[in-house]
Amino acid sequence: MCFLCGLQSLLCGTIEFNEDIDKPESYPDEPTKIMCPKCSIYRNATYREKLTVFNLCYLPLCTTRRSIAYLACKSCKFKLGSADYNTCRCGITSSISSNFCGNCGRGKEQFKLETIKGESGEFKKQQVENKEKEIKIVESDEGIKEIIKK
Repeated sequence: MCFLCGLQSLLCGTIEFNEDIDKPESYPDEPTKIMCPKCSIYRNATYREKLTVFNLCYLPLCTTRRSIAYLACKSCKFKLGSADYNTCRCGITSSISSNFCGNCGRGKEQFKLETIKGESGEFKKQQVENKEKEIKIVESDEGIKEIIKK
């Protein structure tokens, strides 16, 4: 019998929850003014990690597992993924999988790739070129055939 909660059996197990953390070492800074694909709000991102905690009679005792840090929206806590992101000329940041800026509509082709090396690996960061380019997309039945940059 459990004397703490009065139950016949001893209740124990693990519980998982997500927690905001400070920027981990060797990680790039959190992107500012990022457009969240879930809530469509422009806010700063934050690093979060998933914790697994062992509990006994619903009392948390110790942390058993921590996940790697990931970026999340500050508003809705949606997981944005890794530290790969695009920063547009208009100042809005979007995920690297986005083909266009959600604010001004510029295409991904107008971004320039910059790789940041950290202790734990490489992180890619997109930055805008200063020159404005004209882009012509030639489409066919199979999809985009070629992209012509001028």
